[in-house]
Amino acid sequence: MQYKKWKETVQKISVWCALSHDTVIGPFFFAETSVTANIYLRMLQSYAIPQKQHLQPTDIFQQDTGARMFEHFAEVALPAGYPQGY
Repeated sequence: MQYKKWKETVQKISVWCALSHDTVIGPFFFAETSVTANIYLRMLQSYAIPQKQHLQPTDIFQQDTGARMFEHFAEVALPAGYPQGY
């Protein structure tokens, strides 16, 4: 019996979505192979935040990211007046 080595080429994608008890925002598929803080921030500004604006003001937006990315968002470009507990 002969065996051949087979190398599987797997394409990786990054997907973002937001879930709540009654709402789904997304999915958003990133075209880039590696999502940097700047790419992620552009997605939040151009897609996620505008989608979120129709939700009730009592909804909370929680961002589960590493500390460095979180600081980047807080310092650079989240909307003015965004609550501290985002």
